[in-house]
Amino acid sequence: MPPVFTPPPFPGFGSQLRNPMFSDITLVVGASAVSIPCHRLIIAEHSLRLAPACADPHTRELVISRWEPETIQLVLQYLYTGSVDYHAFDTMMVVYECAKDLEIGCLMEHVIYMVVLGGGRWEVVMSDTRMLTILLEKIFSLTREVERGKAVYRRVFTLLAAVVQQQGLMKEVWFTDLMRSHSGLAPELLRAVLLGEDETGRIGCFHEGCDEIIGEWRKCYSCAGSADIWDAESALDDW
Repeated sequence: MPPVFTPPPFPGFGSQLRNPMFSDITLVVGASAVSIPCHRLIIAEHSLRLAPACADPHTRELVISRWEPETIQLVLQYLYTGSVDYHAFDTMMVVYECAKDLEIGCLMEHVIYMVVLGGGRWEVVMSDTRMLTILLEKIFSLTREVERGKAVYRRVFTLLAAVVQQQGLMKEVWFTDLMRSHSGLAPELLRAVLLGEDETGRIGCFHEGCDEIIGEWRKCYSCAGSADIWDAESALDDW
C-alpha cells in the first residue's frame, strides 16, 4: 500500500504575517520593487543568506530582485506558519529553487514533502515523465549528497525505487538518459533498494490495496498476476 507521511507540527507566527505593527525590516521584491513588511528575527532564523543583513540593526530594507512577490509570499507563509498552500507543480518547483537561493533548507524539504509525499501526490508526479524529470533535475542540481541523506529525500528515493522496478523504467530511454545526466541517481536508487523502507531491506508494493513486498530487485508477485497492470511475460522479469 502507498506509504503515509505526516509532517511535523509547527507553532508558527501566522498572526504576524503581513502585519506591519511589529515589523522592523522590509523586503523589496521583484522587478516592480514590491515592499513587504517583515520581522528580522523570523527571517534570520530560517535564511542563512539573509541572516547577516538582518543582524545589522541599521539594515531596514532587503532587496530580493531575482524572485517575484508571489514566490516570496509563499516563502514567507512557510517561515511564519510552517506550511505552504499547495499550488501547481511548476510553482512549487520555483519555491524550491527560491528556498535554495535564500538558503532555507527546511523549506526545500517541505516542498519535496508537499509535491511528492503529501496528499497522495506521488502517484501523479511519478507517473508523469515531465514532472518526474523536472523533480529529479531540481533535486540533483540544488542539493548535495549529504542533504539527500535526510529522511524526506530517502522516502522519495525509496518510493522511486519501487516505481522503477514495477514499471520497468530501466528499459525506458528517457529514464536511462536521466541517469546518465545525473550520476548520483543510480547510487541513490541502489541505496534505496538495499536499505528498503526504514532500513528494513524491504520495499513494499505501491499499488493501492496491496500489502505485499516487492522483494530484492524483483517486481511484486502479488500485483504481477493482475492482467490490467502487467502483461504475463514481463510480470516475472527482473530489472
